[in-house]
Amino acid sequence: MAFIAPEFANVEAFVQFCFDDDKATFMPGDAQKIAANTKRPMQEVMAELKGYGLKCILNHVQKDIRGCTSNPNGTFPFSGANSTHTTSGGSNIQGFAGRSGS
Repeated sequence: MAFIAPEFANVEAFVQFCFDDDKATFMPGDAQKIAANTKRPMQEVMAELKGYGLKCILNHVQKDIRGCTSNPNGTFPFSGANSTHTTSGGSNIQGFAGRSGS
């Protein structure tokens, strides 16, 4: 059997864990772990946690603004507008071993 962290055993244990650490929030992943361990629907677990006064928060990822001189790799699959950077869709070398022709 897999190891279950004590704070995710049931809702009451998680609430006690949060109050001991002076936390007033939980993340959806916490509710998902409790729901899996108690074999209850996640919405039901979240409603019970909110009933204890805890708030659900989401972990938003801050997006970075890219400048016009930044490397386009990794922005989106077909970004190859700049010839100085290699893109995922093609190669800068043409022909066999860098020789021109086919």
